[in-house]
Amino acid sequence: MPSYCAAGASWQQQQPQWPQDRNKPAAAAAAAAAAAAAAIVTAATTAAATATAAATGTAAAAATAAAATQPPPQPQQQQQLSSPRSHSSSSSSSSSSSSSKMTREGPLIDSSRLRAALSAEAAAANLRFTKIIEEATRKAEELQTLTSLVAQLREKLSETKEEQLSLKAFNASKGNKLKALRRELATEKKEKEEEESRLLSTKRHRDGL
Repeated sequence: MPSYCAAGASWQQQQPQWPQDRNKPAAAAAAAAAAAAAAIVTAATTAAATATAAATGTAAAAATAAAATQPPPQPQQQQQLSSPRSHSSSSSSSSSSSSSKMTREGPLIDSSRLRAALSAEAAAANLRFTKIIEEATRKAEELQTLTSLVAQLREKLSETKEEQLSLKAFNASKGNKLKALRRELATEKKEKEEEESRLLSTKRHRDGL
């Protein structure tokens, strides 16, 4: 009887340790899954930070990528030997923190890409606006040159009209002078003919006497 009692007591002392021995592989598997998830999150964070650094080209993004490449802290042996409930809570907290980290990284990437796209669009619009201004300036200079040429042509045309008018007036005065001279010549010729006629009649009268 005492031997049976001692064996029963030893069996009862060892019996509570069986669930821990049974849960040790599950705890190790959960720790391994958490480490793999942390490694995947770290790789995704590294790729996101690298894309952010390439899009923005800033030192802060490079620092973020360098910080993201650091490995996550390994769980201690004491935490691995804890109960499955603590392992599940630590894995859920790590997954939630990684998801929140991805949530924080996602908008950063989108905003940086959006800023880069907006910057490129603004640069293209500024270039188009500069070309439009240059073209408008060139057209304005051409228009000013044409306006100056038209003004010069009008001035020359006005001078030509004035010359034509003066020439016409000169021709008119010259014509008037010629007409007056012709009238004078005709008057003198008439007077000369009348004088000759008188002289001829006087001579005939003398000859008849």
